[in-house]
Amino acid sequence: MKKALLLIISLISTSLVAQMDVYFRVMHNWDGQPFAVNSPAVTQDGDNLQLDRLQYYISGIELHHDGGQTTALPTTYILADARTTTQVNLGNHAITTLDSISFSIGVDQNANHADPAGYNASHPLAPKSPSMHWGWSAGYRFVAVEGGAGSNLSNNMEIHALGDQNYFSQTVVTNGADMGGYLVIQLDAEYLNSFSGISVNNGLINHGETGAAVKLMENFRDSVFTPSQATVNPVGLDEYTVSALELKPNPTSQGYSLLTLEEMMTGELTITDLTGKCIYSTSVENQGEVLVYIENTGMYIVTVQTDSSVSTSKLQVN
Repeated sequence: MKKALLLIISLISTSLVAQMDVYFRVMHNWDGQPFAVNSPAVTQDGDNLQLDRLQYYISGIELHHDGGQTTALPTTYILADARTTTQVNLGNHAITTLDSISFSIGVDQNANHADPAGYNASHPLAPKSPSMHWGWSAGYRFVAVEGGAGSNLSNNMEIHALGDQNYFSQTVVTNGADMGGYLVIQLDAEYLNSFSGISVNNGLINHGETGAAVKLMENFRDSVFTPSQATVNPVGLDEYTVSALELKPNPTSQGYSLLTLEEMMTGELTITDLTGKCIYSTSVENQGEVLVYIENTGMYIVTVQTDSSVSTSKLQVN
């Protein structure tokens, strides 16, 4: 029997005491310095290069913690832009000791070939400008880098890497930083390393799934991300008091549970089972409360994602 879900929306705002907020932060670097557009550098192969665009997707996030436990976040998507620090609330999780974090650059195969127009405008996978979507067949641009190369930096350089076969997973060993009530997983990203083995001095245009696009994706997997050596600063108060969610009753014996948000939110609500299969997805438009009904028993993950935060909670249906 197909799983049936009923969502009844009402506009109510309440507060929630969370377990532990987990933040994912990427420090964008270029040749050992904070990333800045049009900043010249020399690649490992001796080519002159500067960038004026560097955007990419992060998905397939898994938190490995407490000696063998894994918390998967299959519906969390991040669109990183090197011009600004990437910091995303991954939700509230029961984690005592973080061991490592796994993630992929790009978009998983199922979402990669979905219609971007089906997402709320604030969702990372919704249509963007400049575009991060190549078309339904090819899917999303996993990484988009553009700039100038050569002795006078006037030769056009563009790599838009895509393709399901280039969706690689990587794991970074890190304990994160316990900030006294919340956890910050801070990574350094050195993007100059992503051009190792790619000749750009004479200019390069590659929009596709082969050649320099593959090498770029392999470098992003192997050579870009490391545990951060920079000071882990606290999350700002305005960022820390982000919207959160709770489900009551939880566990529920009748299939009904009331999801409440800390403030009126606009974003995407999804429900997945523990295999990562999306059971239901819908837009949340300036809403504060959702009554969820799930007929089948089991454990589910309820997620609300906006353009600035991701809030999650497990729901047990008995």
